[in-house]
Amino acid sequence: MKKVIKVVVIVLIAGGITAGIGVTLANNKHKMKEEAKLSQVSAKSIPVVVSEVKSVKLGKDFEISGTFNPTREMRFSADVQGKALQVFTEKGQKVYAGQVLVKLDDQDLQRDLKLAKVNYNQAKRDLERFTALKAGEGITAQQLEQTRLQFRTSEIQIEKIQAQINKMTIKAPIAGVITEKLIEKGSFISPGTPLVEITDINQLKMVVKLAENEAVQVAKGQTVAVKAQVYPDKVHQGRISTIAVKADASKKYDVEIDIRNNGKELIRAGMQGTASFKFDKTTKVLMIPRKAILGSLQDAKVYIATANNKAKLIAIETGITHQNMVQVTKGLTTADRVIVSGQINLQNGTQISVLKK
Repeated sequence: MKKVIKVVVIVLIAGGITAGIGVTLANNKHKMKEEAKLSQVSAKSIPVVVSEVKSVKLGKDFEISGTFNPTREMRFSADVQGKALQVFTEKGQKVYAGQVLVKLDDQDLQRDLKLAKVNYNQAKRDLERFTALKAGEGITAQQLEQTRLQFRTSEIQIEKIQAQINKMTIKAPIAGVITEKLIEKGSFISPGTPLVEITDINQLKMVVKLAENEAVQVAKGQTVAVKAQVYPDKVHQGRISTIAVKADASKKYDVEIDIRNNGKELIRAGMQGTASFKFDKTTKVLMIPRKAILGSLQDAKVYIATANNKAKLIAIETGITHQNMVQVTKGLTTADRVIVSGQINLQNGTQISVLKK
């Protein structure tokens, strides 16, 4: 009886092994067929996954606080060294571009200029005399050429000294208000010594920080109503000049709004205000998945699937990143299909087969 049971067990085990081998072989055969099909397709085209370019409606109007900063602010330094004989400006004073601010001692340079002019006049007389002698064959061509060289050298020396003298009179590079005075009369100035700081508040920029869902709605050149908190009834029409492409540590995007600062109620740099963003509800923005973009957002490129199933590489311009989507400001339309998977095997013009997601 035990022998019979043992034989039955052995038969069952052998049958199970045989069945398992059969199933494995069948699975392997099916897998090989699928791989063969895929290799046949791949030999002709590269399988890719595509995504549509989505048109997203803008959200609701919103208002946000920000800070007014000067558009131009310059702390400039001297190019030469010397003693400050005169300082013509004070902190808080308005200046115009080209206005004289500091006069340095140029007595040594003036003496050098007088000597250079003496040398120039002598070289000029020598050149005139040698030119006349050459006409009568009294000197060689080499002597005449040497005299011409000395004359030209004396000219260059005068130009060089005069340029140094001009730098001893320091002028304002821009118009604005002196917000910091760093020198006094009698100070000795070296090249690179800071002199004054000038702030131009005729044109201001308001800097606001937008969350990603807000930043994706705005566009460069968009008009924004701006108010200073100290002048709540005065509305300035600003225009967006810059939108950051990278968030700061708080995941906010800096947006700069340029405004003209004129009238009696002048806004001062550093004041707080509010910006009101209003939108045409029919306005939309184009968005694509971030993984469709090759390289950086500053030099973005994507592959699109053409109507005849070929990969086409194109350059695009991008805006704000929102979660895993990126705004496209130039280069694509809603009719395009961007390739989001399989780009590593592509070149411009490669035949592709679009896989279903």
